[in-house]
Amino acid sequence: MSGTCSIDGCARPRKYALTGWCQTHYHRNYRTGTVELRPRPISGKVGYRAAHARVAALFGRASLHRCIECGGGADDWAYDGTDPSQMESVQSGSIVKYSAWPEFYMPMCRQCHMARDHAGAWRKKGTFGCGHPRSADNSYIPPSKPNCHECRTCRAARARARQNNRKDITP
Repeated sequence: MSGTCSIDGCARPRKYALTGWCQTHYHRNYRTGTVELRPRPISGKVGYRAAHARVAALFGRASLHRCIECGGGADDWAYDGTDPSQMESVQSGSIVKYSAWPEFYMPMCRQCHMARDHAGAWRKKGTFGCGHPRSADNSYIPPSKPNCHECRTCRAARARARQNNRKDITP
């Protein structure tokens, strides 16, 4: 099929013989009922990713800042949880709270960010699987697994057992 689209001002190659339209105009008509370009409706609600993009556009990448908790290099923009008009979204199967306003975000390293986000989970889940209390003081976050919390009491007991085993083996 040769020639251009039959819509005035369109220089794309014609694809559909019946209408004489290019693929763009054919599918636009199929979706919306008209070949005219219509602006997308604005819902007024800012999504989770758009909110974080606003923060980065205003303040720059988080890695350009220091973590407000530990002073190390920041990795993420973290929502501080104080916006009275906060919103919720489902991200990776979890419900997350966020704000449409950049002033409610702060730069944080991944470890501090995860510790802050999961602090509420400690209150909901009173104990680890071992039965020891689940608290900020008794929780260890391995650097290689920032989403994993381990019981410090059990971790210390395993370390003592390893140390004792080494003493038994050494001549």
